[in-house]
Amino acid sequence: KMNMKDTNKACRDPVLMRILPVPTNKSSSSNGNEINDPKNYNTTTSLPLHDEEKEEGIEEENQQSKEGEEDKCDDDDDAVSMQWKAFPTYDFCCPVVDSLEGVTHALRTSEYRDRDKQYKWIQQTLGLRPVLLYDYSKICFTRTVLSKRKLAYLVAKKMVSGWDDPRMPTIQGIIRQGLDPAALRDFMIRMGASKAVNFMEWEKLWAINRQHIDSKAPRFWAIDDRYPVRVVLDGGAKEPRNKVVPLHRKFQDLTVGGRSNKTLHFTPIVYIDQRDANESFIGEELTLMSRANIVINNITRRRADNEEREDGDSSVSGSSSSIVTEIRATLNLTGDFKRTKRKIQWLRPRCIGQTNREGEGGGDDDNDDEPAIVQLIMKDYGPLLTKDKIEDGDQIDDFINNDTKQTTAIGDPNLEFIPRNTTIQLERWGFYRVDAIERTITNSSSTRRIKIDLIKIPDGKTKK
Repeated sequence: KMNMKDTNKACRDPVLMRILPVPTNKSSSSNGNEINDPKNYNTTTSLPLHDEEKEEGIEEENQQSKEGEEDKCDDDDDAVSMQWKAFPTYDFCCPVVDSLEGVTHALRTSEYRDRDKQYKWIQQTLGLRPVLLYDYSKICFTRTVLSKRKLAYLVAKKMVSGWDDPRMPTIQGIIRQGLDPAALRDFMIRMGASKAVNFMEWEKLWAINRQHIDSKAPRFWAIDDRYPVRVVLDGGAKEPRNKVVPLHRKFQDLTVGGRSNKTLHFTPIVYIDQRDANESFIGEELTLMSRANIVINNITRRRADNEEREDGDSSVSGSSSSIVTEIRATLNLTGDFKRTKRKIQWLRPRCIGQTNREGEGGGDDDNDDEPAIVQLIMKDYGPLLTKDKIEDGDQIDDFINNDTKQTTAIGDPNLEFIPRNTTIQLERWGFYRVDAIERTITNSSSTRRIKIDLIKIPDGKTKK
């Protein structure tokens, strides 16, 4: 019996069955074949498939129940007679199936809280074993939507590249953006089953992810491909030599792609990033990473009018419109790297397609195997939306974030051996996931050129 005065509508007016009409012909209705023919079902009313988006599913189910009640048979003898087929609703199935299949604890999101009393009433009325209910709130993130209906809309309208678009809050999407599955599990355990509804910041998840990937990511170098700066070093050996170093200084057992080490090639001429060169000044001592300290002796800059001047000229020094073209420095092999403020990465000339200038000699190694020229395409996708929370009346189309930042750089030749889907760290750039690799060989020079697409992994730091 139902208590018609119950304040809980789910118990006062429960919808336990959905009745769908099955049109049949009177002359053949006796054999019942039409009843079992799926083609004869009324296709205007959906079958009671449970929508995983709970709130939308409940509203849809109630609406369809009303539509079923409004369907009526036509009493005209010439009209097609109607037979009816009953389908149990989600509200009725859950308590029955959970009890019969041995479920001990049913974990349900908080929008079902008003139906908990109905759930228990059905089990008690039918004499079924009771199941303990525990409700929790959905996890909501800022600058995204978790509704699969809305996400499917974005995919269908090609506002994103697919379900694995790095901006998407899908498992495929966040893993493609560099999330370690272990970090996601760790995040969920730390969050617990909270009943409070709040919007989480993505930075919390990515900060945990950084802790997980730090020990797994091999370290490499890269310099911006816009105006790399030639540095001529004095005071060292003229002949190039090799040095083998681990992929990770702190975790030297790390192995990626069957390798645990990388090879550095020391030459009297190296190239550094334009930004590092612009911050340099005569007399400064800085560290070339994994090599030695150097002391800056001379800096040559080129102004906007393409006229080259040396530092000390008031028309060039410190000018934002000038770029550094060359630095001359002296190696300080006994210098203490702990006492230098700046540690910068560098690449040998052949890594950027450069060879010795005439008359310098010993600039690079003529007998060494030709290194691969690695071009890096680094993409920073950012969140899915430009607005923290979509309000009622907002059109999601108006808030899609299409501002994907792309940077190109010249990479360490040791990246040639890194497989796809590997998480790496470009020192002083950040963590990246290897998304795609394209290899080509120039027939004229047998030079190996490798283009690697990298996706920036958020570091979990709040951006101002």
